[in-house]
Amino acid sequence: MRRAWAVIWALVALLLISCTSSLSSNLDGKKCDKGRCAEGYVCDPANTCVRVSSSGECRKEEVVCAGECALLSSSAKNCMGCGFVCDAPEHGIPACASRCSFVCEQGYSACDIKCVDTTADVNNCGACGNKCTDPGGGTPTCEASKCGVKCDAPQKACKNGCTDVTSDPANCGACNNACPSGKVCSDGACADSCSADKTNCNSACIDTTSSPAHCGSCSGACPTPEHGKSLCTVSVCSSSCNPGYSPCGASCIDIDTDPLNCKGCGLACDVPANGTATCAAGTCASTCNPGFAKCGSVCVGTDKDPSNCGQCGVACASDQVCSGGKCNQACPTGQSNCDGSCVTPDSDPKNCGACGSVCLTNQY
Repeated sequence: MRRAWAVIWALVALLLISCTSSLSSNLDGKKCDKGRCAEGYVCDPANTCVRVSSSGECRKEEVVCAGECALLSSSAKNCMGCGFVCDAPEHGIPACASRCSFVCEQGYSACDIKCVDTTADVNNCGACGNKCTDPGGGTPTCEASKCGVKCDAPQKACKNGCTDVTSDPANCGACNNACPSGKVCSDGACADSCSADKTNCNSACIDTTSSPAHCGSCSGACPTPEHGKSLCTVSVCSSSCNPGYSPCGASCIDIDTDPLNCKGCGLACDVPANGTATCAAGTCASTCNPGFAKCGSVCVGTDKDPSNCGQCGVACASDQVCSGGKCNQACPTGQSNCDGSCVTPDSDPKNCGACGSVCLTNQY
């Protein structure tokens, strides 16, 4: 009799171990039972059992996304929905504050959709949009948030910018050394007339076969491309690009960062809907506009996309709409159903006054 009871208890123990093993290894991906799962699992927004993180149960305001607890209102990896990933430009950090955004690393400032160093960026020197320019004869610089210019030899930085002291009658041989009236400046010295191989251009003795400012004649100024220098060779204008830039037509382009000429002239990166094309190290990429997040390679509205409602890949039924990241039967008061998305026609530039009525770039 005792042996029979021992066999029975052994069978019961094996059955319990089997049940426990099945629960602990097979619940991932199983459908929830009326919103409930076994201990160690949580029901996610897709009504699927997911194992909770090693720290234990999620807080009340958190949900489980890919096995991790996430606060949807602030998680850059799950912004207002599981899998909605926020991104950021170079030198930026993705952020979520009920919508995707970004913050710049220390030492960088947000200028439009870029993070730039305003202490050294010639296009945003000291402040966004403050572009340093070259009046001619040098390369613009930005140091300690102040614009400057590095003059090319034989030019020197005089009061009015880079000056060729070999021919400028107001700065002949040195800055502020003006030639007397009736004299010309020739090879850095005041003289009565120019040598035979030079042309008198308003008291400046110029070699018009090589001067970019007087190429072929006194009035023949060669155009200077941005990020480049003008040249004059045998009285014919040309140009060269600064280090780090490549000639594309008449322009000098950084093909490592320009999304319109990424890795080569004319190689434009694709612009995603609700996003911006980027180019880094000659490779195309993209970032999503503020308020949109990536589902794969697509930028979607984290709270109203009926194909990705509250979570990437979660589609609302054909008779439902997406509002606030949830599938509902109707839109809230004040919003309209535009192809399954709940929008506010009074303020939505893509559905201004009516679904599909898009405002132009300069309209509000």
